[in-house]
Amino acid sequence: MAKILYDATKDMPNVEYVFGGTVATIEQKTDSKVEVTFTNHLRPTSYDLVVGADGMMSRTRRTVFGHGPNNDDYLNRLGQYGAFFKIPRTNEDTDYAQWWNASRGRLILKRPDQYGTTRVYVAITDSNLSRFDGVDKLLKNRSVQEQKEWLAREFERAGWMSERIVRGMMECDDFYMQQIAQVKMPEWTKGRVALLGDAAYCPSPISGLVSIKTAQP
Repeated sequence: MAKILYDATKDMPNVEYVFGGTVATIEQKTDSKVEVTFTNHLRPTSYDLVVGADGMMSRTRRTVFGHGPNNDDYLNRLGQYGAFFKIPRTNEDTDYAQWWNASRGRLILKRPDQYGTTRVYVAITDSNLSRFDGVDKLLKNRSVQEQKEWLAREFERAGWMSERIVRGMMECDDFYMQQIAQVKMPEWTKGRVALLGDAAYCPSPISGLVSIKTAQP
C-alpha cells in the first residue's frame, strides 16, 4: 500500500518525500502555520498542516499532546512485549508455521517466507507490568543490542528451538521490538496538528480490529 501511494505521488510538483529524517520540534505559530525542525540537515520549515501517522509510539503525539494526564503517553499497556526478525532457514524448519508456548508467558512463532529465510516472532506476556520496566527504558533509548540481550535472558531454558532462535536473533540485522498496547486519547487534533492511525487510536497491534470512536473536532 505504501509503495502504491509513493509511486502515484512521488513525481507530483507539490509533493516532496524526505527519508532518513526525524522531527525534533513542532511549534504552532500565531499566523496559522506550524513550524517543524528536524534532527538532520533539513532546515526548519513552516506548514499549513502537520499530520502525525507515526505509529503507536508516536513522537508527534508526545511532542504536541504531551505525555497524557497519567504520564503514560496515552498508552493502555496490555502486558505483552514482542519482537520480529528473520533467521537462516535450516532442515529443522517446515513449510508450515510452528508455535511454541513456554513457561512464564513466553512464546515463539516461526514461519517460512518466500525469500528462503525463516521469520520469527517472540513474545512475553505477563500481568505483572514491573517485569518490563527494564526493557521499557531500552525501547525508549532505541538500544537494539540491549533489547536483544534482555530477550535472550528471558528466553533462557525456554525449550524447543529457543537456543537456535536466540542465537539467530543476536546475529540478525532486521530486529524490531515493541510492546502491545492501546492508544486512548480524548481528542486527535490540536490546532493545525492531527493524528491518524495507530498514533491516535491504536486498538492494539494484534487485535485485528479498528477503532470506531469519533474524535472531537
